[in-house]
Amino acid sequence: MIDKEEYPYRTFFFKYDECYFGYNQKNGNFWYDYDKVWSIFETKYNMNFQQIQVFIKGMVEEHFKLRGLTPRISFSISFHRAEEHFKIK
Repeated sequence: MIDKEEYPYRTFFFKYDECYFGYNQKNGNFWYDYDKVWSIFETKYNMNFQQIQVFIKGMVEEHFKLRGLTPRISFSISFHRAEEHFKIK
C-alpha cells in the first residue's frame, strides 16, 4: 500500500489487514516485522541472523526486482502504526 502524503518514500506490503514488510525507496531499507517474519525463520527453520538476512534479500530481489536493499528487523509497533493508518483511509 502507498500513501505518498503520509509516507512519501515508503511502500508497505500487506496480507489481508496485516503489514509484513515496508520498503523505503529513499535509503534502500527493507523492513520486516519481527513477530510475523523473522521469528518464524529463527524458530521453525533454525536460521541465524545472516542466513535470514541473505534469504530475505534474495527473495525480495527475485520477486520484487528490488536491488541493493538492506533487510532490517522492525518490531511490531512500527507496523501497527501503518496498519492503523491504512485501515482508516
